[in-house]
Amino acid sequence: MPERTKLLAVDDNRTILRILKDGLEKEGFDVSTAESGVEALEQILISKPDAILLDIVMPGVTGYEVCRILRNDPHTNDIPIVMVTASVPDKVRRQSYEAGANDIWAKPINVGEIAKSIRSYLEVGVRYEPVTPDKEMQVLRANLKGLALDLKTPVEAIATVAKLMRDGTKIEQRQVAEVLGHQLDSLQELLDRLDRLSI
Repeated sequence: MPERTKLLAVDDNRTILRILKDGLEKEGFDVSTAESGVEALEQILISKPDAILLDIVMPGVTGYEVCRILRNDPHTNDIPIVMVTASVPDKVRRQSYEAGANDIWAKPINVGEIAKSIRSYLEVGVRYEPVTPDKEMQVLRANLKGLALDLKTPVEAIATVAKLMRDGTKIEQRQVAEVLGHQLDSLQELLDRLDRLSI
């Protein structure tokens, strides 16, 4: 890896760009910036960066579209691309990987951690692999396995409360309501995740 890795940070928010540029330059990167997808593509044509930090939601050409264009060009299809966005629900994560992203991070970004992530991609030479039906199935299975594990916690908590009540253990009604309410919120969140996976 070169001493000063060339990194292109793309975001339509100038404040975020300034924070990224200052932080990543302190991490040893040579950072250039672009405020739109079109500007990013123009810069990449002039000087190919070693890695790209790419916002998803931008006016005009979105991060997804920039990513697809770069992946379809043999001169740029090996650049590590890390997507960034306000939040990372399952649908956004899936669309990012389908577009060709190597990774996706939620804002606000921990500059030190993302610097480590970018260095790891450059050191091991990670290349983009198109999303195939088999790979999609692997991701879906992994997500479903994670959901199944996460479901155990609220189910076990509710079962414990039910057992205590059956055994005649003294539990205040308020405590029961708090436990059940919290665990039902967790179950609802997991059901929402499952619903997003089915989109």
